[in-house]
Amino acid sequence: MTDIVGEAKATLEKLEKRSGIIDVYLGSLGDEDYNPGQPNDYEKIMLKKNKVQREMEARIDKERIRQQQIENMKHSEGVSQINEDELEMTAEEAYQARLRRSQGNKVDSYGVAQPSVSIGDNKAKKMMEAMGWKGKGLGKQEQGIINPLIAKKTDAGSGMIQESQIVNETLMGTVIDQGMTEPDLPRPQIISLPKQKSRVLVLNNLVEPDQVDEFIRDEVKQECMKFGEVTACILHQIPGESVRVFVEYKQEKSAIAAYMDLSQRTFNVKQIEADFYSETSFEQRKFNLCSLNQI
Repeated sequence: MTDIVGEAKATLEKLEKRSGIIDVYLGSLGDEDYNPGQPNDYEKIMLKKNKVQREMEARIDKERIRQQQIENMKHSEGVSQINEDELEMTAEEAYQARLRRSQGNKVDSYGVAQPSVSIGDNKAKKMMEAMGWKGKGLGKQEQGIINPLIAKKTDAGSGMIQESQIVNETLMGTVIDQGMTEPDLPRPQIISLPKQKSRVLVLNNLVEPDQVDEFIRDEVKQECMKFGEVTACILHQIPGESVRVFVEYKQEKSAIAAYMDLSQRTFNVKQIEADFYSETSFEQRKFNLCSLNQI
């Protein structure tokens, strides 16, 4: 039984218990004291339970199909042909990996070796897709930024955003495949930090209202942990508005690094809005207030 199936079945077992349902519904807020002024809504809890239950059952079915595809691959090509990293891929990704391996580093008509995409790049691609990346450049002609942005500090009050190292391989691979001329890369952008800073970030346009659940929260937390230790991650939905994502870091410098990176990203064609939030208001669970630099 794979880890995905095990986690899904564990969640289904949790939903059979009252304490488990409350934990899934409230997430990290489940340990807080009960507030009579804001009682839990039974119907909302049961809707949440049914939604999560359907998602877990679908996840198990999807994993079962994936494992069957892997077994078919083993029988058709031999177990030795499939390595451990390919077991984490989809069937299409595994096929592309085997195709590259069978072709090797072929040389084109000009004597130039064609670039290959490593397994490590594939894992990075999955993380980027979780934050809304769809494999195409920005702009009307899709000629803009393709790879994740990296924050590079230039002085105490500002920094420079540049694309990651794998951008050249990705772009050159596209140029060779499509017979296009190499596009002009965008110039690095200068980011100025706001005056007010803290250990807490508030992010808008990162999660859609119909995506709010413990799984998307975990994905956001994993992405934000790239910049430092995260002590809390809370998704708060304001009626009639988009979801606000609160991320609390252990150190302020980690929150600054996350701000410099995330504020330049887009999700579902929307620019992610990042700002710092009052640590006191966050600790008091006051999520509807203005951020520090909007006051």
